Amino acid sequence: MQPEFLVVTHMGSLIAVDTESNTLHSIPDFLNDDGRPLLACNSLLQFCIVQNNTCIPIDNLNIFAPRWTDGAARVGLQRNGRFGSAHPHGGPITFDRELQKEWEYFLLLRSFDIDAIREFASRSWFVPDADLIITPKQMMNYCSFKVGKCNFQLDENIQTLRNHSKESKNIILTRHEYCISRFISYRPLIYYVCFGEDDQFSLLNAALESLVDIGLYQGDLCIITDRNDLDEWIPRNFKGSLHILHKPAACREEFRCSRYELDSLQDINSFGPILYMDTDVCVSDRISILLKRISLSNKICAGREEYSNTVAVPPSLLTVAEAVGSKLFHRDGYDPGYKFGFNSGVMGFASISIADEAFRQVVQIIKRRMQTGEWLPYVDQPVANYVFHKLGIFDFKSLSGYIQVGTHNRLYSYIHPAEVQVLIHFWAVRSKDREKTIRNFTASRKEEVFLIKKRDIPQNIHICLLYTSDAADDMQCVD
Repeated sequence: MQPEFLVVTHMGSLIAVDTESNTLHSIPDFLNDDGRPLLACNSLLQFCIVQNNTCIPIDNLNIFAPRWTDGAARVGLQRNGRFGSAHPHGGPITFDRELQKEWEYFLLLRSFDIDAIREFASRSWFVPDADLIITPKQMMNYCSFKVGKCNFQLDENIQTLRNHSKESKNIILTRHEYCISRFISYRPLIYYVCFGEDDQFSLLNAALESLVDIGLYQGDLCIITDRNDLDEWIPRNFKGSLHILHKPAACREEFRCSRYELDSLQDINSFGPILYMDTDVCVSDRISILLKRISLSNKICAGREEYSNTVAVPPSLLTVAEAVGSKLFHRDGYDPGYKFGFNSGVMGFASISIADEAFRQVVQIIKRRMQTGEWLPYVDQPVANYVFHKLGIFDFKSLSGYIQVGTHNRLYSYIHPAEVQVLIHFWAVRSKDREKTIRNFTASRKEEVFLIKKRDIPQNIHICLLYTSDAADDMQCVD
């Protein structure tokens, strides 16, 4: 007698069998196997106990009215003419029902299907149509996946889950036979590059504090660096996972190439979405706003430098500004048209597979230009603009409206700003003033958020708070 199915309660629990008393007990927690003998049945729907890879038949236990879906079945359990039911918090299965209530069903699931369900339930997912990020703790609702007010039943989706590979980042689940939702694997990674002296790491610390305190980020964080003493530069209230990727950087060009060499990070293929930020980027709202948008793109996301007021001189047109690759396009004989380029200080992509080849091309071109002795005034940014546009892999729509540029006394928004501004790039502030500028803005933004919560002011109402820096008396908001 070989087991074909394991029996699962409507609460999502496996069932343990007490071989001495012949009683059944639901095991607490979702599909948890605590080592006790499990209730199973064979292809003829005859019950047995699975213990040490052997099967022992069970008498006086019957299956009632099986309803099959894609190789799984909802059934009733009967003993002595009475129906069994499981209790929410575990404990014995009681056979005291004359009639089976519709929700008191049991599932017959194959062991490999249970493995597939466990794998899916162990990950976090972004569900775009609900605009929700679902974590494993939030996901399980008895024998279904809960998304907001919607439930996706296990047996209705068993074939989809069975065929879903661990490497896949997307899956579509069904409810009520025809309603579908897309689930996107969500294990975000945010990374920075920081080399050199303490002042550079103080700036990194200021950027990270804004990420944690204002961006509310507690996920995976990677620092590409040449130093080992990072503990003192990481905010103490960061509770996520820290990854250190050590790289040497003998010159400015090698330092700038490092942001394109993330592929050597262990387990990099499991991450997504991925966001790179320069250390002079301040987070001004929930970073998940951007991470969710990056998850939906199949290209490399960055912010176009197209502002309502002039910030960059000359303007960052691909055919005009050397900073965004005008010389490279001219040498190539390729006319990109009247388009604005992007700043390489913020780049996002749904997975490393999207950016991998483009990043490799950027690094190779920089190294070839170094070998010729050519002076590279902007190093990577012109090359990235050239490569991303030539490969057709640049997405400006996902992030541009959410990124502002900060000068010593003003904030400049994208020409078509989003309702919420999430990042401020202070590249236009003098290097020596950037750390203090970010810290002052972060402190002001924290106070603003506090006032919003205290007064219960709607989040879409913007409050301008004054703050000072070495170079400015106030910070204004300019659209």
